[in-house]
Parts: sequence; C-alpha cells; structure tokens
Amino acid sequence: VRGDVTFVKFFDYNCGYCKKVSETITKLANEDKKIRIIYKELPILSENSLHAAKVALAVNMANSNLYPSFHGKLMNHKAKINEETINEIIQSLGLDIMNIKNLMESKEIENEILNNKIIAQKLAIQGTPAFIIGENIIPGAISYEDIKKVIKEEREKNNKSAG
Repeated sequence: VRGDVTFVKFFDYNCGYCKKVSETITKLANEDKKIRIIYKELPILSENSLHAAKVALAVNMANSNLYPSFHGKLMNHKAKINEETINEIIQSLGLDIMNIKNLMESKEIENEILNNKIIAQKLAIQGTPAFIIGENIIPGAISYEDIKKVIKEEREKNNKSAG
C-alpha cells in the first residue's frame, strides 16, 4: 500500500525513547491509513540490539505478516531485551526458532543492517530514535502532536506540487 506521506523510523530495540515513541507510532498508524511507515533497524546500543534486529529481519523474511507483531512485542517489552525474551516471542508467534536462527545468518540481513547504518550516517543520524517524514529529518523522540503537524505540512506541500 502506497501512502501519501512516507514515515521512516530508525530505532534500536533496547532504546528507551524508541519504546516510548513506539506507542505514538502505533496510534498514528491506526488513525492515519494514508501514511506509509517504514521501519529501519539501527542496532547501535549493544550486541543484544544487533541480535534483536537480526531476529526481527529474519521474522520478516520468514513471514512478513508477523513482523508487526514481533516488532510490537519487542517494543512493548519494558526490560532490556535478551535472547530468552526474543525466543519466547518467536515461539508465541508460532515460528520455528531454528529456521529464524538460520535466516539471521543470511547475507541479506547483514546487508540490510549495514545499509541502514550507511543511510543513517549519510543523513547525519547519530542516535535512535530518528525519523524521516517526507523531507524532514527529526532526531530524537517526537510527540504525537508534532508528528501530526509535520505530516499535515508534508501533505499540504505535496498537494501544492501536485496541483
């Protein structure tokens, strides 16, 4: 589904601010069906962050319909994320842990994480969360009201250039 405004979210599964703003993004996605949200794993905080990102991408490869659930469960997990937590979530979604572990080691996943880091570097994104809404790069957590305002401005700009 193509949205009229693209919203890119760079995040780390162990980032407290990412977790806080995640509820805001979910609310936004439920209310605004015209927005296109792209998730970019940017594991910069720890080895556990890298592991979680690889698992998330493996879940997406195994069954892209389950990625939003997996992402949501990790984002809603209040403590630091570890392998045990991740395995419990994989099992709760009915996925095969060995299959996920095999997918995690794929070149595609390694490349995707590397590409996300390169994109972040080129855009001078130095931490998580960070957002791109249309042409706006927004570092750090952002309030629901501010997101709505930026999206509204993007829509107005798009409508002017389309007209």
